[in-house]
Amino acid sequence: MKKDIPLSSICKKISNYSPKELENFFKSFFTDKEIDTLKGRINLIDLLLKKVPQREIAKKLGISFTLITRGSHELKNEIGKEFFPKFFKK
Repeated sequence: MKKDIPLSSICKKISNYSPKELENFFKSFFTDKEIDTLKGRINLIDLLLKKVPQREIAKKLGISFTLITRGSHELKNEIGKEFFPKFFKK
């Protein structure tokens, strides 16, 4: 039987770890490519919040306008519009 651990439980477990411990967690659970993808998405959202033009973002990050549009949609959905501005202020 498959036990489904809620994402909220995982978040709670890792929330009290130091930055170095969290870095080790990410390196243990994710491939270098998955980590690079995460970093790229974070960079994309950061640039979008800074109102950097899409053409500049595409050139800087080496990504398509489709991915930029996807990131832009994330900033507009219920979770993203509340979470991301707080995340990048810290």
